[in-house]
Amino acid sequence: MPNSINRFEVVSTNNKAEDKWFVFTLVAIVSLAATLLYWQANDDTKQVKILPKEITLLINQLSSGADEISFLIAADLLPAKPSFLQLQQALISPFDNRAFSNPAAGCFLTDVASYQVALWLNDKGHLLAWRDQGSGHEHDTDHATNNGEHQCQQADQGWQLIQDNNVESKGAVVHS
Repeated sequence: MPNSINRFEVVSTNNKAEDKWFVFTLVAIVSLAATLLYWQANDDTKQVKILPKEITLLINQLSSGADEISFLIAADLLPAKPSFLQLQQALISPFDNRAFSNPAAGCFLTDVASYQVALWLNDKGHLLAWRDQGSGHEHDTDHATNNGEHQCQQADQGWQLIQDNNVESKGAVVHS
């Protein structure tokens, strides 16, 4: 009886084709990873600075206080741009236990360690910012005496605006 199994001879290539595809795939993955790492490390679209530890608590309190102020303004319990005295009388934290200056309507400044922190109230809500007091933006006495709003409206004085728990450097004018 004839053998029903056909036997074919298999030619061995010692995995040469598979080795070429493996090396090609490995080089492609490493090249892609290196390109993505380089692209991520050199992303200069936004410079983010870390919020100093000394002002983190105050920033959180001011953010909550600004939300409370917005609510009270919407309920007609406070004027559109309340004064520091009105905020103290409303017992809004941290205005009830901290020294703030109020050089212009809707602008509140305070010092924490070696930093200055600002809260600006405007029609769209509020802005929080901070700056290092030693960065060469000390109060110009001519401007401070002639125009109290100068230190609140100018963002090009080293202010770092705080938005969405990120800090970003701004050079534009902030209107209060």
